[in-house]
Amino acid sequence: MFRWLVGGLLLAVAAEIWVTQTQGESYSARADLRDALAHVDAIRKAEETCHAANGRYLSLSELARDSCGDGANIIERAQRDGYRLTLDAGVGDYSVKIMPTSAGKLISLYSDQEGRTRIGTRDRPATQESTLLRQSH
Repeated sequence: MFRWLVGGLLLAVAAEIWVTQTQGESYSARADLRDALAHVDAIRKAEETCHAANGRYLSLSELARDSCGDGANIIERAQRDGYRLTLDAGVGDYSVKIMPTSAGKLISLYSDQEGRTRIGTRDRPATQESTLLRQSH
């Protein structure tokens, strides 16, 4: 039984390494996290700017159309870098989810207007209940 468990674990690790290698380049968790955090920070800055100008946080489609936070460029950069953004916004709060769409990305993040950023993976997306990575405010 133990041998099957160890064998299965080794197979799972080998499969994960194989999946995360793209075009001959090794996966870098540090670079993946840095890139995902950069998108979270860009959304946070845009939302803060738009909230100050409009008195409320903006949805992703509103952010893409509104010039107050450079939303269209933020969304385009995230897509180009292999992430999908989901943004839920209201008058006094918002949350953003960063999900990897590229085979070379694994990290998923969730963040809110309080600056709480939580971490997950492609297979277990980050939510407001996920492990706290940092708190900005």
